Amino acid sequence: MIVREFLNKSGRKVSTFKNNLPGIDWVNNFVARYKHLLSTRMCQNITKKRAEISTEVITKFFDNIANVLQGVPATNIINYDETNFTNDPGKSRMIFRRGIKYPERVMNFSKTSYSVMFAGTASGELLPPYVVYKGMRLKETWTEGGPHGCRYNVSKSGWFDADTFYDWFKTLLLPFCKNLQGHKVVIGDNLSSHLHQDVFQLCNENNISFVFLPPNSTHLLQPLDVVFYAPLKRKWRETLTNWKKTFGKNIATLPKDWFPRLLSNLLHSINNEVKHNMSMGFQATGLYPLDRERVLRKLRRETTQEDIDTTRNFVSHAVLDKLLEIRSPPTEANNAPKRRKAITLTPGKSHTGPRASTSGSATTQIQKKQGANVRRELQFDKYADDEENELESNDGTDLAVAQDMANPQDEMQEPDKDISKIIVNENDFILVRFKLDGKVQREKFYVARVREQPKDDDCDVMVEFLKKSSDTKKISFVYPVQHDMAAVERENIRLKLTLMSTNRGKHVFTNTMLSRLADTGSLG
Repeated sequence: MIVREFLNKSGRKVSTFKNNLPGIDWVNNFVARYKHLLSTRMCQNITKKRAEISTEVITKFFDNIANVLQGVPATNIINYDETNFTNDPGKSRMIFRRGIKYPERVMNFSKTSYSVMFAGTASGELLPPYVVYKGMRLKETWTEGGPHGCRYNVSKSGWFDADTFYDWFKTLLLPFCKNLQGHKVVIGDNLSSHLHQDVFQLCNENNISFVFLPPNSTHLLQPLDVVFYAPLKRKWRETLTNWKKTFGKNIATLPKDWFPRLLSNLLHSINNEVKHNMSMGFQATGLYPLDRERVLRKLRRETTQEDIDTTRNFVSHAVLDKLLEIRSPPTEANNAPKRRKAITLTPGKSHTGPRASTSGSATTQIQKKQGANVRRELQFDKYADDEENELESNDGTDLAVAQDMANPQDEMQEPDKDISKIIVNENDFILVRFKLDGKVQREKFYVARVREQPKDDDCDVMVEFLKKSSDTKKISFVYPVQHDMAAVERENIRLKLTLMSTNRGKHVFTNTMLSRLADTGSLG
C-alpha cells in the first residue's frame, strides 16, 4: 500500500504492477536487498488500552517505586501472578507426504484449564505454586503427586477470587516472607480479586510493602509475564503432548487427578532455567536493578511536528502519511455507539436486520404496504399517505415483485373512516387504543369487553380489560386475577372483535389484526 501511494503521488505507473500495487515477490526481494535494515518478524496483538500506556505513567510509577525499593535486597523483592494451563498441546511441525491437503494428527484436546498462582523473587527463587480448581469440594486425588509445597483450593469459577487470594497470601507467601530479614516488597497487578482488607493488615504487621502495577501495564512491568511464562508454556505443551501420547491417549479431557503430576513434571523439566528466567524477568522490566529506561525504550513515542519536519528530508511522504493514518483516530461521524433498543419477538418468530440499501427492495415494499394496511384498518389519526406515495414512485419492477410476493389473503379491507359508526353493545369484545407519553409517541392496544350498555353514541364506554395469555401456540386472552375496569372514550375504540372460541378461560378471536399487532409489540 505504501509503494502504491508513493507511485500515485509521484505520477508514475509501473507496468509490471497491477494498479501500481506490487506483488509478494517484489516485497520479498525488497526486504532481501535491505536485510541490513529490514527484517520480517512475527508480531503479537496488544489491546488499545495497553498501547495507550504513556511515558508519564511509567515515569511516575518508577518515581514512586524507587523510594519503596531503596535498600531492599533482591531476595526480598517478590512478584506474583496467576496463569492458566489449558488442555491444548497446540500446533507443531511434523513430516507429511508431499501434496497432502490437510495435515492432521489425532490427539484429544478441550477447553479445560486450571488456574495456578506463581511467585518468585528478583534473586531467582520460585515459591511453590498454588492451584485453584473449578468446583465446590476439593477431592483428595486432586492433590496427589504434585510439586513439593504446592497447595490446592477450589472456587466456583475456577479462577482466583478474594478468598482464594487471601488463602494463598496467608499460607504460602506470608510464611516465606517471615523467614526473610528486613523490609519486603510484593509487586503484582491490581485485579479486584487481589484486593483484600486482611491482606493489607498482614502486610502492615509483617513489614511488607504491597505495590500494584499501573493498569494495562503488565506486558511491560510484570516480570513473570515478560520473561518467565513464555518458556514455561512451551514446556507445558511438550509435557502435555507426551502425556497424551502415553497415559492420556484415550482420555478426552485433562482430569484433575492427573494435573498435579503433570505440573510436577513441568517444574522438574525447567528446574535448571528457573533462576535465570526469574532474574532476567526483573531485569527486563527494570525493577531490579532499577532501570526505567529498559521500559521507556519499549514505548511508542508520540509523533510531534518537529519529528515530521526532521524526517521528511529522508523519508517519503507516502510513508509518513501512511503512519499518520494508522496512528490517527477514526473520523467517521457515526463512530459513536448507538442506543440499543430492545426488539420484542413472539416465541418462534425471527427478526430481519436492516440492510445497507433497501429503499427499493421487494421485501421493503411488502413491509411498507402491510404497515399502511394496519394503519388504515385501525384508523390512525394520520394515514400513511407518504408510504403509499413512496410505493407508487419507486421502480415499477420492484413494486410488481412486491405485489406478486404478497399474500392476497393478507390484504385487509379498509373500513369506514368514521369511528362513530362502530356500534358497541354490552358484552361485546373491542380493541382499545392508548397513547403512551415519551420522547417518541407510541400507541398500545388492549382487548376489552363492554360491561355496561352505552347510553348514547357519544358517551364513554365502561369496559373490563383482558390480558394476553402466556400460551405460545396461539394468541389468546384471559381475565386478570384482579379485575381491571375503566371508562374509555369512544374515539379510542378501534375495532370490534369476533370471538372464535373460549377454552378454559382463554378467549381466541378471528381477527388477524391481533397477530400483526403482537408481532410489532403493540399488543398489550
